[in-house]
This record gives sequence, C-alpha cells and structure tokens, in this order.
Amino acid sequence: MAKKKVRAGRTAARKGGGAKVEAATALVERARTAAGAKKERDASRAEELLALIERRKVTIAEDFYDIGAALRELAQDKLYAALGLRSFEELLAKRGVMGRTQAFKLIEVVKTFSRGQALALGQEKAYALIRYTAATPADDDPREIASSGKLGRRSLAAMGRRDVEDAVRDVRTRVRGSAKAKVSPEERAANAAARTWQAALRASGAKKATAKARKVEGAWCVEARVAVDAVSRIVRR
Repeated sequence: MAKKKVRAGRTAARKGGGAKVEAATALVERARTAAGAKKERDASRAEELLALIERRKVTIAEDFYDIGAALRELAQDKLYAALGLRSFEELLAKRGVMGRTQAFKLIEVVKTFSRGQALALGQEKAYALIRYTAATPADDDPREIASSGKLGRRSLAAMGRRDVEDAVRDVRTRVRGSAKAKVSPEERAANAAARTWQAALRASGAKKATAKARKVEGAWCVEARVAVDAVSRIVRR
C-alpha cells in the first residue's frame, strides 16, 4: 500500500513538473511571437520610409524636408535593424539611398528648423545657416536668425547659399585670429614643448602617451600622462 502511494506521488510530481515546463514554453513562444511581430512592423515601416525617400528624391528641391524627416526616423528609431542591417550608414549604402554627408545634412536641417523655415531658406542655405551659428562664439540660434530675416546687416532672403558660406568662413577666420591673439609667446613655447615631449614619449614606446602645457603657480609646466605598462619600456630606452 505504501509503495502504491509513493508511485502515485511520483507520477503527480512528474505531471506537475510537466505543467510548469509547458507554461514556461508557452511564455517563451509568446515572447518570440511578440518580438517577431515587432520586427515585421519595423521592417514594414522602414520599407515605407525608403519608398517615400525614393519618390521624393525626384523633387528634392521641394521635398527635402520630408526626406530629412524620414531619414531621421530611420536613424533615430534604428529601424534599419529590422531589415537585418547593423547601422544607419550601412542602410544608406546597401539600399543606395544617398551619401552619408547629404543624409546627415538633411537630418540636421529637420532637427533645427520648422518645415516652413526650412522650405523658405532652401536646403543648402538652411544647412549653411546651421554652420554659421556653430562657428560664432555667441550663443545664437539659427531659428531666431531665420525668423528675423537678417544675417548681420544683410537681408537673409537676398543672400544665396554661397553668401552664407562666405559669412561662415569670415566668422571662422575672425575666431581663429582672436584665439591666436590671446596666446602669449610663453604659452606658445610651452605648447611646443608639450608637443615635443609627447612625440618623444610615444617614440620611446608609450604609444598612447599625452603631454599638455599647464600654468602652475605662475610658471608654465608640461604634464605627461603615460600608461603604467609603458613606463618600463621608456626606462629601458
């Protein structure tokens, strides 16, 4: 009688364990189904956006903003992964969408300007205006410049892309000139010494060594950073 009870208990335990395994398997299958459904949705959306880009490339002068918005979604939401691709750049290349530089220009314009502002400026002028504000030391906003209609004293509407790019070059030249003017002869000499010391360290085996000029208690010094495992190689040399 006791043996029968033991056997019955073992059978019940096996049945109970089997039920748990079945429940776990069901959960795994549901998770796989959900993941597969998401991948299908993402792949479908990616294909829709790529098709939109192809249609709009024909009239890119007017539709560049829509193309930029589609590119931004593809990159930002990583929809390329659903197509079996590892990166946005790989998507651009393998699907023959457009060059990387052009794609990121369009994305930057969409991130910066409203649709109305971007269309009023045009693709190239809009991007040139972004570069202009990035070049200036002031905390200016390309959207505010677009709203004001003025770049400095000039009418933005009367300026072409090249005019804005010329303004970018002028600003960069002024900023570089101002930076150079603020550097004393002593600082320039210290920077030169730091570069020399860094090159010597790297030539001695510390491939990732860095050296930087720094003013300490009124005197210029050169501080170096060397990985511990490279110190012995330098000492031997």
